[in-house]
Amino acid sequence: MKIPKYIFLMVIWFTACGSHNDPFSWVETIPDPWTLSQIEFESFLPQFQKRFPNYHDRLKALNLWRVGTPYGIFCLGEESGKDNDPILRADLSDCTVHVLTSLAFAESFTWQNARDAMVDIHY
Repeated sequence: MKIPKYIFLMVIWFTACGSHNDPFSWVETIPDPWTLSQIEFESFLPQFQKRFPNYHDRLKALNLWRVGTPYGIFCLGEESGKDNDPILRADLSDCTVHVLTSLAFAESFTWQNARDAMVDIHY
């Protein structure tokens, strides 16, 4: 009689523990950001806003999503003149670029919003 009781308790315990969903696990289900076009990337920004209304949670989720971004040093530019690299990008990153662009993306619903935020933050 003890075995069925323990099995029953184990089923209850596993069911209770399994019902807690990690809200950040969603980022593992979407494509890697560095593989997306600007339009595709932009389509996820409102989803981050909706799923993570708290700014710090949204920033954490965006950072988790961007883990693994290919490394490229000095990958931001002025988009004109001698430095034609983009002001905002998601395909390459170094440490500073990762922080700055994550802040810009966390504040934005569109690519243009993020670009404008990046200008305010970095330039």
